[in-house]
Amino acid sequence: MSVMGAFGIARGIPIVVAATMAGSLAHLGFMRRFTIWAERLGAALMIAAALFFLDQAALYAGWFHP
Repeated sequence: MSVMGAFGIARGIPIVVAATMAGSLAHLGFMRRFTIWAERLGAALMIAAALFFLDQAALYAGWFHP
């Protein structure tokens, strides 16, 4: 196994474990409020990241100067 393969597995295992735990916790009734809050926070972070990368692409394309 190459170093990149080991790195990929080492990075992937915690994500799979966290997703499994999140999926099992989503079925619990008292976690419903937290789940909705976490989804909204995740959506806000994704929109912020998209706007940041759009800004960086526009800067790289020369549409405006800093």
